[in-house]
Amino acid sequence: MNNEFDILFNSTQDALFLLKVCDEQFQYVFNNAAHEELTGLSTEYLYGKTVREVLGDTLGEKNERFCRECLLTKKTVMFEEEFIFKGEKLVLMTKLSPFFKSSKEVYIVGSRVDITHLKNSLEKSSQMAEKFNAMFEHHTAAMILIDPETGLIIDANPSASEFYGYSIDELKTMNINEINTLDQEEIIKLRNLAKQKSQKYFLFPHRLKNGEIRYVDVYSSPIEYGGKKVLYSIIFDVTDREKSKEALRLEKEHILYLSNHDILTGLYNRRIFHDICKKYSKENNYPLAIIMGDVNGLKMTNDAFGHEAGDQLLTAVAEVIKEFMKQDGTAIRWGGDEFVILLPNTEKWQVEDYIWTVSQKVRTIKINGVIEASITFGYALKRLRRQKEEDLLQEAEEIMYQNKLHDSRQIRKNMISTIQTLLQSKDMETMEHAKRIETLCTSIGIKMKLCHEELRSLSILSKMHDIGKIGIEDSILLKKEALDEEEWEEMRRHSEIGYRIALNIPEISGVADCILYHHEKWDGSGYPKNLKQQEIPLCSRIIAIADAYDVMIHDQVYKRAVSKEEALLEIKNQSGKQFDPEIVSVFLKCV
Repeated sequence: MNNEFDILFNSTQDALFLLKVCDEQFQYVFNNAAHEELTGLSTEYLYGKTVREVLGDTLGEKNERFCRECLLTKKTVMFEEEFIFKGEKLVLMTKLSPFFKSSKEVYIVGSRVDITHLKNSLEKSSQMAEKFNAMFEHHTAAMILIDPETGLIIDANPSASEFYGYSIDELKTMNINEINTLDQEEIIKLRNLAKQKSQKYFLFPHRLKNGEIRYVDVYSSPIEYGGKKVLYSIIFDVTDREKSKEALRLEKEHILYLSNHDILTGLYNRRIFHDICKKYSKENNYPLAIIMGDVNGLKMTNDAFGHEAGDQLLTAVAEVIKEFMKQDGTAIRWGGDEFVILLPNTEKWQVEDYIWTVSQKVRTIKINGVIEASITFGYALKRLRRQKEEDLLQEAEEIMYQNKLHDSRQIRKNMISTIQTLLQSKDMETMEHAKRIETLCTSIGIKMKLCHEELRSLSILSKMHDIGKIGIEDSILLKKEALDEEEWEEMRRHSEIGYRIALNIPEISGVADCILYHHEKWDGSGYPKNLKQQEIPLCSRIIAIADAYDVMIHDQVYKRAVSKEEALLEIKNQSGKQFDPEIVSVFLKCV
């Protein structure tokens, strides 16, 4: 055995051995240190002996059968075997891979992993409960528990934390899709196989916190944990072993794509920025336009309509950027809502034409089918080799933020107007209803001698208190029958959605807390925080009465109006319960 081969075999912690195929016999020719430690069999003892001579008739015949299958199929085979070492039974997971050096010189590369503890824990389910925690916490193998339906990581042991580079608390907030770099649909498919016990062993490329990709063998099986079925996965780092295989070359291409591209939009990610700049480093590409664009309102879109709507917005914008980009240009998703575009051989007028065209097309995108999308750009031109791309990118970013600051007020004004139109179009909040509430609230506020700023807040709140309903399904908002508990739970979210939207719009951010708490009740039985009495903002307490009164005396989708006398009686009855008694007294003097 040559020195290089000896170094290769002994540089890995995997237990490896090498069999030579001679006249349909399988003879040991090498045994690395890890295999010797695992089995107690030295290379000197094994060399030249057949599998049957070393392992005996029963176990030897089993190994020979899998050796023949390995050669016949020319594929890796895997099986369990029991091995007696120092009087103790080991359960080993053995893998055999064929190696055809030539038509006459054939080898089989074998590896063994000790899975004795795992087998014992699975086979002795009655003992698993008391042993599981100690094994999970102190075992040197990385272990994680996964929700088989969603892929969320439920728990991880210290070894997993050490291997992946995340704390246990960080891992418990993640989805396995964030670690496993395979396609999401493929991950779901394989996860279902593990859940159904159709497949127990998997080879995955996993990304560590530092960005490094490691190949792992995963033994995964469903178990009962905390009263529910979860996937219990044990992870072995097999990167060194996999690097010796030709298949790794193809897998690396896939990993390279994932590491250089944004999964959502399919554009390049910022990690490859410097490589792309090198591609354009020749002066025949100058002037090189470096453009930065920022999608307006992404956070509000996520807050109002959910992250799926936000993802759809980003994807649609990315498609527009690509649609009008020069064939030799490059688009990058730079961050959450930012894009960078590099256009070689592009003069100032061409850049501005591109920006104008993209901006106009983006405005045709409707968030959730209603709110107009927009994007703000800034750019810089590289005309000389000595100009640094990083400096030009910073210049483009500064110009973009200047433009964003200039446009932001109009953008927010349009957004508020669109939201109000949307509320009216859904018959959730008519202009008349808002005006009536504003009149009532103002009357109450004046009686209570509120200052100008408080009266202004009441005016804004009257128009915007139910802004969060734009994020609620029409099927719930316009349902004529009584809502069931699940639908009510969804409906109650509107105050929190409205709060998050208001925080994103400076013109109404001052009443964000009042929007959040306008369904709280004086006795603490309201939502979302069960605040009571003075804990509830004053404006929220005022509008709660005005809104309830106006809703009662006007027809609604789900009920008929009542008389003013009946409505006033109900307001009185709820004094000290739903409503602030002092404000009720003032209100009764105003109507």
